[in-house]
Amino acid sequence: MWNQQKSRFQLCGSTNVNSMVLGFLVILSSCCVVSETNETVSELRNVSDVKKFNETLFQGKTFYTIIYRDDSFLPRGFLRGVNVTGLIVNDTHFQGLEEEAFEGVVFLKHFFVFRSSAKNVPDMRFIRDSVISIWFRNSRLTSLEGPNLQNLRVLEMLSFYNNSIEYIAPDTFQGTEGVKVFDISHNRLTHLPPDLFKPWKKLLKVEISHNQLLHVDQLFFRTNPVVILLDHNNLTNLDSILHPGMYNVDQLDLSHNPIPRVTENSFNGKVNNTRYINLDNCLLREFNLRHYIELHKLFKLDLNYNLIDKIINIYEANYTDDYIKTFNKNKKRGIMSGSYPDITVFYSRIKLLSMTGNRIAMLRSEDFVQLVELRSLSLRNNDIGQVDGNTFPFHRNFLQLLDLSQNKIHSLQGCVRFQSALLYLNLEYNRIEGFEEDEFEGLNMLKGMMLSGNRLTTLGSSLQKLFKLEILRVDSNRIRTLGKEQIPANLQELYLAGNPFRCDCQMLLFLNYLNSTDNPVVDVPVCTPPNDTSLIPPPSNCPPGCRCFCTHDAQRHFMSVDCSSLGLTRRPALFNAATEKNSLMLSSPIKYKIVFKNKNSL
Repeated sequence: MWNQQKSRFQLCGSTNVNSMVLGFLVILSSCCVVSETNETVSELRNVSDVKKFNETLFQGKTFYTIIYRDDSFLPRGFLRGVNVTGLIVNDTHFQGLEEEAFEGVVFLKHFFVFRSSAKNVPDMRFIRDSVISIWFRNSRLTSLEGPNLQNLRVLEMLSFYNNSIEYIAPDTFQGTEGVKVFDISHNRLTHLPPDLFKPWKKLLKVEISHNQLLHVDQLFFRTNPVVILLDHNNLTNLDSILHPGMYNVDQLDLSHNPIPRVTENSFNGKVNNTRYINLDNCLLREFNLRHYIELHKLFKLDLNYNLIDKIINIYEANYTDDYIKTFNKNKKRGIMSGSYPDITVFYSRIKLLSMTGNRIAMLRSEDFVQLVELRSLSLRNNDIGQVDGNTFPFHRNFLQLLDLSQNKIHSLQGCVRFQSALLYLNLEYNRIEGFEEDEFEGLNMLKGMMLSGNRLTTLGSSLQKLFKLEILRVDSNRIRTLGKEQIPANLQELYLAGNPFRCDCQMLLFLNYLNSTDNPVVDVPVCTPPNDTSLIPPPSNCPPGCRCFCTHDAQRHFMSVDCSSLGLTRRPALFNAATEKNSLMLSSPIKYKIVFKNKNSL
């Protein structure tokens, strides 16, 4: 009946015992005493003598792994007289415990069931004064009802992750008042009893993600958890979910719900201390800072992948006596100059705002003016085609990451000038053809600039003063030539793939520069040298019989064409008056020497 062998067991709650598939795991209550000795692993098959099984637990060793096989039910009294820290069942054939299976157990702290065929929660009354954690995960529970989970006096953690639960009775947890973590995610719930959490005054985290909830009615009226996860449901009425005074809430995930709107009553006065709100993948159509204005500790607001096409400014109102009703440029000047000293200017402390994948078409000067402490702003994958040059003037000391990639921007209009805290600027996959003079002036801390997938034909001189720039991506543009002077001095990584470089003499100085230094490292070879003496291959349009090669004088590199050996009587067609055709062929300055029959050079 017993097959004993040596193995090492990871102590203090770990369930990893080599690579063996566990039936159930019993760890004696002294498991938190770390031991380096080998422990006994006992394989249990078809136990009929429970008394002998219990006696064996006390023979010699402190820690035991008992691998249970071949039976579908754990027998009555199978742990009689034993102090057990953890019982873990991990067997797809396991269907449950026999009635009064825990009878006589002295102490059981953790009861975990994974990947089983169990359809009901067993009777816990024999361990109600000791059990702290109960997990039924990846099993076949369809409901939670009856007395089996009632009056568990010290229970702190409940998890029913990934079952098929459709119903929870209102009195399921009656008398069980100490729960701190409750996870019922990945089930089939469409509603929950209104006062289900009422006894749980110590509740810290509740996870009801991936269900089919249509509404949440008074669920959090009597409790105040720190983390609430309601993502991937069918909730639509945001105002009814939360209640006034839920000031313990730190993280709130409502993503992947068909929520159409946020109002001033959704969060204000309810979760004023929350730091993280996820509303991505909903059906929101606007961003209005007034809806979050009382959330003074809000750090991150995720509005990705909604239908937002409008950013509403909090100051769009007119003056009537001491009240603002309309906000226009004249009133703005008045406020800034102190003409209206009694005006209170509200602002938000949101640090991370993400609105990726929405429908925003333009950025105006007033859109983010109240987000004065904004550190990261993502507007990737919108429809932005126009950017006001004064969109970000109030963020110069805070904004560190700005993502405007995958939009329709043709010009920045100087909107990022003097962003002295900016570290990363992402402008990939827009329609930018070039930059204004001093476009990036004042970006003294910038380390990474992403310009891939635009329409740039040259870098010009706009990047020269980015002394801390380390990463530059200009791949997949239309750049034909580059100069050493266009590359910032401290650049470490340069991405150039996908540009139609013209490998002529104008590129020679840049290529010499790349080959003479370890930095920057480029992603692909550029104009690979054909031999040891020249970096540029002879042009394919070199006149027959002439010798073409790159040379230079004190100021520049150019292509030299030597036709002295031909005894020419007239100028080759390549050097006749410029036409559209040969102007493309003569892609770099040419110095040529042609000798006629009379030995006179042209």
